[in-house]
Amino acid sequence: MTKVIQMRYRLLEATTALATALAIGCGGADPPPPGNAPMLSRAATTTALIEHDIAPNDTDSAIQGLWLTKHYVSIDPAVNHRGKLFVHLPGTNNPPSSFKLVAREATRLGYHVIVLMYPNTLAITVCGNDPACEESLRLEIIDGIDRTSLIPVTRAHSIYNRLTKLLQHLDENFPNEGWSKFLKHGEPKWSKIVISGFSFGGSEATMLAKLHRVHRVTLFAAPRDADAAGLPPAWVALGATPANRYYGLVHKQDPLSALTLASWKAPLGMLQFGEAVFEDASMSSPPYGGTHMLVTERLPSTGLIANAHGSVSVDQLTPRALDGTPALGDAWRYMLGERYADEELANDQDDQDETSVEHGAAGTRR
Repeated sequence: MTKVIQMRYRLLEATTALATALAIGCGGADPPPPGNAPMLSRAATTTALIEHDIAPNDTDSAIQGLWLTKHYVSIDPAVNHRGKLFVHLPGTNNPPSSFKLVAREATRLGYHVIVLMYPNTLAITVCGNDPACEESLRLEIIDGIDRTSLIPVTRAHSIYNRLTKLLQHLDENFPNEGWSKFLKHGEPKWSKIVISGFSFGGSEATMLAKLHRVHRVTLFAAPRDADAAGLPPAWVALGATPANRYYGLVHKQDPLSALTLASWKAPLGMLQFGEAVFEDASMSSPPYGGTHMLVTERLPSTGLIANAHGSVSVDQLTPRALDGTPALGDAWRYMLGERYADEELANDQDDQDETSVEHGAAGTRR
């Protein structure tokens, strides 16, 4: 990488960091499980979570220069583990440490959890609503294959490499924690992964779910990409993962909430499970009528509606209950599958057909 490119991206990181400080976060399907399925136990635990903060370049010496903020990793030793991995992708310029509240809810539900640091210092607006540019940028961040000059992502910096090397590092250094089950032939075992993301990261999660048959998809204020007419671009579409595995949450006052809802309804097929439901309505509570689309109107913790976008998942902005717990906790746990004790059995066949499905999916693989 040339010094000119390095200077360019240091300037980019500095300016986006300032913007984030001012307004954090503004940046053939199976049938759904029955609504009356038993709730998974979420008894309070007295033991501390096991948490790791791991620098990307500690997992792979080839990861250098940019995007070196530490990954956040956690498991709860006191709960029954699902044998599933929750991978959350932060939004533009958000560090993994800003998503510990959502991560800890997933951990307490029995997931192994990773909030991944990846190349996230650009806003998709750099593409000027050009769908081809958006798709190329998304794919390059995932696999590191050079498609655009907008961002200097190498294979080492890619999501594929960072996630793989982190899982290998965890397996080698914490062999009793069970990370090996999420690797298959030296790559992430996608059938065991819940792919998640906020904003920019949610659009990356959408692309990953298109390329790979994942266990579940949880989208926080995403996707947000648009074509020249302001509509979801063609790349926002179903692929390897069926529609019934997608769940989303967006704030009504998010400036791009209409675009996000439009992306969920038609391209991603989430409308077939019911219209969007306001999770904070007086008569609303899990299972929200079985919908896969949740909307909130809760006031961000800052008291500023300008922070509505980030309030759906960013620690510093998400609304709190009187006892200090996240007010969106019920919605988060619903999205993560708390209610469906039988859900794990439904996807067992994924382990058998994952490879054949992915080889037929649109897009590229590493």
